[in-house]
Amino acid sequence: MFVKRRDNAWVVTEINDDHNHPLIKKWSLTGYLRSHRHIPEEEQQFVKLLHSCNLEPSRQMQLLTELHGQREAIGYTDKDLANLLAKFRAEHKYTDMQDTIEYFKSSQQLDKTFFTSTSLMMKIRSNAFTGLMVQREGLTSFSVIVSLLTQHT
Repeated sequence: MFVKRRDNAWVVTEINDDHNHPLIKKWSLTGYLRSHRHIPEEEQQFVKLLHSCNLEPSRQMQLLTELHGQREAIGYTDKDLANLLAKFRAEHKYTDMQDTIEYFKSSQQLDKTFFTSTSLMMKIRSNAFTGLMVQREGLTSFSVIVSLLTQHT
């Protein structure tokens, strides 16, 4: 293919249809070409469910391999799955705090004492942690501190 620039645009001037390499003879290998790889809508929904359960991408791929019977039958790569998961994370990139506030509001509507009990629990935990920090000066073993923290929180 020959290309020239004319009037601030690239124009193809000549095309050679001859290939400089042999074409793929194994049709099973065409699934690895980017144009042939895609994740079906049903599997996208399944992956979204697995993602919402906090499963790691490698474990998700193991489950998909079990469903398909073998790794080669899946039809997309680990990177395709990682790109899909990145798309899912981007949907909630700036909504974490908004989701938390909405959860608190709905919890308060269901239970009118929600904020009171939550703030009371936070105050109790804060006081217990402050007391442990004061006592820490007398402790010499780090494992004792960790043990106390796990018992009181």
